[in-house]
Amino acid sequence: MNVVITGNDRFFLKQKAKEWVEKNEKSAKGIEPAVFDGYSASFNWDELFEEIQTVSFFTDIKIIELINPPGFTIKNYENSAFLKMWTSVVESMPKEVILLILFENDKVNKTADMTKPLVKNKSKNTVWIDVEKITKNEFESLIRRECALRQIKLDGDKMKHLISRMPRQVETCMRELDKLALFPDPIDFKVLDVLIAKPLEDNVFELSAAVVSKDLKRALKIYKDLQVLKYDPVALVPSIAWQMRVMFQILVYKKERFSDMDIREKLGVHDYVFSQALGYARMTNLDRVCELLEMLAQLDQKIKSGLLNGPMGFELFLIEAMR
Repeated sequence: MNVVITGNDRFFLKQKAKEWVEKNEKSAKGIEPAVFDGYSASFNWDELFEEIQTVSFFTDIKIIELINPPGFTIKNYENSAFLKMWTSVVESMPKEVILLILFENDKVNKTADMTKPLVKNKSKNTVWIDVEKITKNEFESLIRRECALRQIKLDGDKMKHLISRMPRQVETCMRELDKLALFPDPIDFKVLDVLIAKPLEDNVFELSAAVVSKDLKRALKIYKDLQVLKYDPVALVPSIAWQMRVMFQILVYKKERFSDMDIREKLGVHDYVFSQALGYARMTNLDRVCELLEMLAQLDQKIKSGLLNGPMGFELFLIEAMR
């Protein structure tokens, strides 16, 4: 049996997978899945296929969890021999094997070569489940509920501060809360700032917004915070450039009178990324974004050629960008 579960967050994908197994395969209760993560450098298709075909000596049911398999977003997969093997596996899955395919993307291309056999076999030996993303209010309620379960006691203002520092991925949030629950003394704002590092994505978005709006004081403060957290300034250049390119594309589509929904669909980026970039794009214009992209390209070239070191070059960029 193949079970394809798609959505935005690994935590909810795993939760839905567990619920499905408990509801549909009573004999599989308590069995730990063999996990294959497509994002891991050690991921190997041959090992997955071997695991599927190997008989389990300890249980009647075998559960395999395949997370973010490579190739699901590629329209035409060039390796025909592999595609033939993959299609055969999907269509003739051993009855004692449950293959849970968890894909962190709510915009899966169901016409791609890798997903075609799964779509074709839907209702035969493939189940397809879409997990809806949670709203901002649902996310906040989840954090409050998980804090209560861990006996983390925070007043209203501290709870809001904690939520503002939480990463967007719930699985990571749970690890951050586990860490906070081990702190022995009363938790104040300083403890929250030290123990819960604000997500890099949020910091970089805020830094991009400060650059766009020419707020040097704010930009330097965010940059210093990133340095304290040991983020490499060289790595910030492509991150900010990518956000600027998203803003550039939004402004171009806006000029052509596309709706926000159409632009989101064309860009294919995460809702959070799009909403942030859309907000910052409204603060600027095409000429300004093009100017910043050119400056970032020159900075990247100078750093790579050894004309500037990373920290000094990035600080010079911030100062130049504010003029």
